[in-house]
Amino acid sequence: ADFKIINWIHKHPLLVYCVLQQLAYGQRLQNASKKRTLPDAMNRRQERRSDCPIGLSLDVIGDRWSLLLVRTLMFAGERTFTELAEFREKIATNILAERLERLEAAGIVCRRADPADGRKYRYGLTDKGFDLMPVLLDLIAWGMKYNPDANYPTAVVEQVARDHGYTSTGRIASQKIERPLP
Repeated sequence: ADFKIINWIHKHPLLVYCVLQQLAYGQRLQNASKKRTLPDAMNRRQERRSDCPIGLSLDVIGDRWSLLLVRTLMFAGERTFTELAEFREKIATNILAERLERLEAAGIVCRRADPADGRKYRYGLTDKGFDLMPVLLDLIAWGMKYNPDANYPTAVVEQVARDHGYTSTGRIASQKIERPLP
């Protein structure tokens, strides 16, 4: 059971290659998008290099900041732009604005006017965003296993997981109660 990920990698080298290729492609697009406006960069991202579901997913959430934003919104709840910028990783505001816009365009993040201050927006996850929970739970489990200095708020993560229909059996598990993952 401890070597499930390693065994999976050995059994699926083609998928691992696909992921690595898509990560490299995403980095090239990211570098190229610095020279374009956001809509142009997003249109370029829609040009598919393959129909691989992993690659297509990585086109949307395959960079560090996107997953960290999803993690923050999932486990810390709705936040304003300023609150997100001040989170522990200290994302630069220009990168934050671009990632929020990209995630909103992909239907993962939504924004609404802040009821306390109509000049501000609050960002939260859509159902599509919360459907990334198994990915984040498995990343937490993997990170805790292979990074001895890793730490996470166990009670918060497990409560949010239970609130969204995921079970925990001594360790974080990404089995949704009503529809187990394949």
